Amino acid sequence: MVWIVSIISGALIAVMVYFLLRSVQSNHLTVNQRMQSIVDGTLAGIQQNTDDEDHKQRPVDRFMKMVRELSKSIRDFHGSKVLDFKMQQAGLPLLGSEFIVIDLMAVALGCIIAFLLTMSLSMAFIGGIAWFAVPWVYLSMKINRRQKLFTDQLQDTLSMVANALRVGFSFMQAMDLISREMPDPMGEEFKRVVQDIRVGSTQEAALERMSKRVNSDDFNLVVTAVLIQHQVGGNLSTILDTISTTINDRIKMKREAKTLTAQGRMSGWVLAALPIGITAVLFMINPTYFDPLLRSPMAPLIIGGTIGWMCIGILVINRIVDIDV
Repeated sequence: MVWIVSIISGALIAVMVYFLLRSVQSNHLTVNQRMQSIVDGTLAGIQQNTDDEDHKQRPVDRFMKMVRELSKSIRDFHGSKVLDFKMQQAGLPLLGSEFIVIDLMAVALGCIIAFLLTMSLSMAFIGGIAWFAVPWVYLSMKINRRQKLFTDQLQDTLSMVANALRVGFSFMQAMDLISREMPDPMGEEFKRVVQDIRVGSTQEAALERMSKRVNSDDFNLVVTAVLIQHQVGGNLSTILDTISTTINDRIKMKREAKTLTAQGRMSGWVLAALPIGITAVLFMINPTYFDPLLRSPMAPLIIGGTIGWMCIGILVINRIVDIDV
């Protein structure tokens, strides 16, 4: 019964962290809209003042204010500056130092809940380690999902830019069109590029920063082609059409490779889920079955080692079925 309560409590913590990040992101989008209205020379965002005052009273805003205060002491830490770039890649409206504070809070909460449920320091330690990984897993999933969405939108984006150039738009005007017409993450990334250029950055530097954020080989090819065209000239719309066709062929090949390796990936997930499923079934059949293990002083080492080897096995299988196209 204690293990079931622990799992439910852990799931609730994960849901709380997820909705917290989603709520903070929605607030950040509102601020971005107001900043964009200022850049465009309009006053549409001023009408949001009353709503913003209400938002300041919400618990999530008070929580984030506390997080920002706690994060001030570690903003100069090198690791937090590296995480700043990760936050940009994930599209999360957080600083790296704020993410570290939230992660430490998750560790503390996991330790407290595990200790209260089991009255065991070893289980509290395991609970803290488990919930230390939760924000990092979420961050990794967020980055991968955003990069995949960006790649899926890239072909349509190149077609829009090529068509805009044919009807007489400049490349800057075409990027502004993409920032307004395309959904996130493509529209958001081009909006950053346009804003960087408007505040004094060069077009080449802004595109290179965007290329580093999205970390896409296909977009790197686009940026290289644009920079070369600016230096030596040429028909950019035709170049972008050719790149779009190449990217489309690569996407089709990646999907075919993913289909062919589906069996291997499913085998990896089954092998990873099998020990957890067997443990759950044995616990429901005989709740005292694992008491000798849990009472042993070596329990944390055995459980931690088992989880570690399972993770290594999953990583090895993923590396085998991950075909670089």
